[in-house]
Amino acid sequence: MTTSSTGHSAAGQALGYLHQCMWALIELGRRAPSEPSVELRLESLDDIQFDTDGSAGELLQTKHHAGASGALSARSTDLWRTLNIWMDLTASDNLLLRLVTTQSLAADSPLGGLRAGRERDAESATSALLEAAAESTSVTTAPWRRKFIDLDEDARKSLLDRIVIDDNATPAPGFDQELTKTFRYAIPVGSEVVFAHLIKGWWSGVSVRLLARTLDAVTGEDPGPRNSRVLAGQQACEGSFRVSCVVS
Repeated sequence: MTTSSTGHSAAGQALGYLHQCMWALIELGRRAPSEPSVELRLESLDDIQFDTDGSAGELLQTKHHAGASGALSARSTDLWRTLNIWMDLTASDNLLLRLVTTQSLAADSPLGGLRAGRERDAESATSALLEAAAESTSVTTAPWRRKFIDLDEDARKSLLDRIVIDDNATPAPGFDQELTKTFRYAIPVGSEVVFAHLIKGWWSGVSVRLLARTLDAVTGEDPGPRNSRVLAGQQACEGSFRVSCVVS
């Protein structure tokens, strides 16, 4: 998790942590219909981790920027901080590596080749990153850029082939709308506001347990809250997700 803020305020950092936890719920809701048994963990190998059959399959980092966030580029500190972490992973694990950021890529950015879809072009993105690594004068990113340059060609290709950038992600103030969009087929008409409040309250408790390691993982066994009793005030987990847990 990374967030931008101004001055000495801790508000931006706190908002970034909130964004990470709430984004995990959105991710879980999105994949529940097709991957109900996938396990979600927080702050394990990365900000958010998804496991299949007991093994990590996907790692996700969130980057939240309050206010005007600017563009994500090959010289961005956020990107190099993430690459620094991912370069330490074992290539043989074959993990999908996703960067979810509220920043946007420029229309002509070669990093657009790392978005999911038919127009992926990891080779152009690699060239742009190598150029930025050689030419940037940032003191902060210098050791990370050197590490990237020192990777052998095969390792660099393997790394970039596994990276997906999801830019222009919904910032924290827009979570209620994102939640109702994600679970729209399960929410009775007119109950959107109540639903958002209830599921956020339920998820806050789950997040605390995940971070405190009293709950090992959570799975989305249903596509979303279907039970109207949730919206009548009962526990949101009754109609949303059945929790798969291992108590530490």
